[in-house]
Amino acid sequence: MKFTAKRLALLAMAKKVCKAVPAKSVVQILSGVLIEANADTFEVSLTATNYEIAVQCKMDCCVELSGSAVIDAKLFVQMLTLLDDDTVLAEISPNHLCTITGGTATYDIMTRPGKEYPKPEIPFPEDTLKISQLCSAAKNTVFAVDKGQNQAAIEGVRILIDHSQTRICGCDGRRLMEWEHKIQNNGKLNIILPARSFNTLAGMVQNTDTLELGITGNAAVFTKEGLLFSTSLIPGEYINVDSVFQNIQPEYAAVIDAREMTRALDSIHAISLGSGSVNMEFSDAEIKLFWEGETGKSQTAASADIQRKMPPEGFSYSIGLLGDVFRRLTGQIEMKISSLGIMTIHTENTRYFQMNMRKCQNNAKAAKKKEAAA
Repeated sequence: MKFTAKRLALLAMAKKVCKAVPAKSVVQILSGVLIEANADTFEVSLTATNYEIAVQCKMDCCVELSGSAVIDAKLFVQMLTLLDDDTVLAEISPNHLCTITGGTATYDIMTRPGKEYPKPEIPFPEDTLKISQLCSAAKNTVFAVDKGQNQAAIEGVRILIDHSQTRICGCDGRRLMEWEHKIQNNGKLNIILPARSFNTLAGMVQNTDTLELGITGNAAVFTKEGLLFSTSLIPGEYINVDSVFQNIQPEYAAVIDAREMTRALDSIHAISLGSGSVNMEFSDAEIKLFWEGETGKSQTAASADIQRKMPPEGFSYSIGLLGDVFRRLTGQIEMKISSLGIMTIHTENTRYFQMNMRKCQNNAKAAKKKEAAA
């Protein structure tokens, strides 16, 4: 195998593919990347898999001799990063020694035959739908996905495509975040993907990229020029998101700028370190926040348009979960709370649900500690 390629383009491609390489694997060859050069099509492709996802990237380049090899993924990226020329020459000898040259630097590294790599089949789906803004979608949903492995369905993100509407959702049983985007399609799709796989894909593309999405067997395949990405589907039924929001009867409401609320939460976070619950009250022209725990107490307020005030006792919420969502929101948001304390947050393209916590949880812990010390 022998080919010459643009260094930065090959490096960018290698970085994408390496996202599919497992950090640890009992199958040693999976820590490598499969390189294939084709002298007939003048293409070089890189492939990697961890069995849950599979990625293949291709680029045009000057191929003098066809062939394949498996090279250590981390070393491959490091070598391409350190070379000091715009182009690189890669050549693999019959004894599987790979020589990579760029400018004044040359690296020699042993590889393994390409035929030993468990190359995944990534078929191109016949019927596809368009999907875009994956970076925004992942940012606004993956954080809310269950990480305790309690229920398989909520360990993933749900993708629901219905003609011009695409809705992507993450949920862990205590909170739910749904992100919506308008893109024209001529069909419907309702699938659940592993959250880590969806997040990996989002890290390989630009937010402005439009991909084709199709289903082949029990896998979802995303494609765009130079990229094939496949991930397994999670079986089962997803929570009925519309029903969740329809069954919440809002009693109290406020409109606030996301930055103002984030500032107030950061003020509380400085002493709470993100643990415990914060008490929230919709008061006169402001949202009051109060936290008390073993390290002390803190209170602050954020200016808001209060449309209906709460009773003075307010409701308590996990400060960690609130911080998670408000760090992702921008602009004016509408907060609604039911008589039972269930919170919903609405923006132009997201809606969020969060359960409240028992009141005075932090105070109780602090009291118990004082009693024990006495």
